[in-house]
Amino acid sequence: MNTNRRIISFALLMALFTPLSSAFAAEMLAVARDGVILRDAPDVKKGKVLWKYDKGLPLEIVGVQDDWRKVSDFEGDGGWLRFSDLNKEPHMVVRANKGTGEKTKVNIRKGPGEEYEVVGEAVYGAVFSTLEQKLGWVKVQHEDGLEGWVKRNLLWGF
Repeated sequence: MNTNRRIISFALLMALFTPLSSAFAAEMLAVARDGVILRDAPDVKKGKVLWKYDKGLPLEIVGVQDDWRKVSDFEGDGGWLRFSDLNKEPHMVVRANKGTGEKTKVNIRKGPGEEYEVVGEAVYGAVFSTLEQKLGWVKVQHEDGLEGWVKRNLLWGF
């Protein structure tokens, strides 16, 4: 096969598989309001209440049934929520430093780097709005108004 045919064949192959791969990308949404009920089945009457989520918690969508979404949280727990209880507002949750040891908090900094001043701290499970992402850091804002940068690998969400 000559070089032009190889290039065209490769381009066609990429065009065929690119839409498929993006269809399998994990979708993430956030809880739209406080007190959203997570159930073990996609049914208000038959689905047992597992617990309640508060506003902003990011969730990965792992299944769909009618107007329900099967979700998984940053700890791998999950169940079913109504699609209307979710939104696309980007949020992150602190997934690092779980426990009661000496280092249980992550630093929130004035800028995207360890050389920046620490402006606050956050504990495992704290939820933040995502404002910006840059160079492995995320600019976040807590509902109490605290704003700053956290290393991306300490967070989970979008």
